[in-house]
Amino acid sequence: MTNNTTDQYRGIYGIPATPFNEDETLDIRSLESVLDFSVENGCHGIVMPVMASEYQALTDTERKQVFDITTSPSTTRYWRRSTI
Repeated sequence: MTNNTTDQYRGIYGIPATPFNEDETLDIRSLESVLDFSVENGCHGIVMPVMASEYQALTDTERKQVFDITTSPSTTRYWRRSTI
């Protein structure tokens, strides 16, 4: 059991859309750009991938890519990590 408090989850948590290329593959460069934009403009965390970010349209491999990119040190450099 974790000892979570509401203080851990204060702030702005963005749910960015997942960008795709014209051939419907994951657009990694645009995803990195969207995440950078979110962080640089004040998000304290990112909730990803979820229904609003086209979770259902992603393959398992793409979901892992999104997770790895979202949790990379370059993306998380400004926010406090929370584990749910």
